[in-house]
Amino acid sequence: MPAPDSHRRAPDARLTPMSESGSWTATPAAEVQPGDRVRHAGHEFTVARVDRPFLGRDGMLCFIEDTPDRWAAYPAPVAAEVQVATG
Repeated sequence: MPAPDSHRRAPDARLTPMSESGSWTATPAAEVQPGDRVRHAGHEFTVARVDRPFLGRDGMLCFIEDTPDRWAAYPAPVAAEVQVATG
């Protein structure tokens, strides 16, 4: 029998953890633009693209990170609040 929580995936080491420095502003997800540096879902990344609607749902969007080192997608409700780097 598998151990409890064995179905959960281990954190992806390729994703960038959030840093402690800088100034951040709470911003509705719907207002995030490509090029913004964002903190969302426990990660900090630069948004390359915003796909909206996401999976055919008007209430969802997806932030896309696309760098030479990695590609990642971060879905979010349109009404969610994320942190955007300022300054």
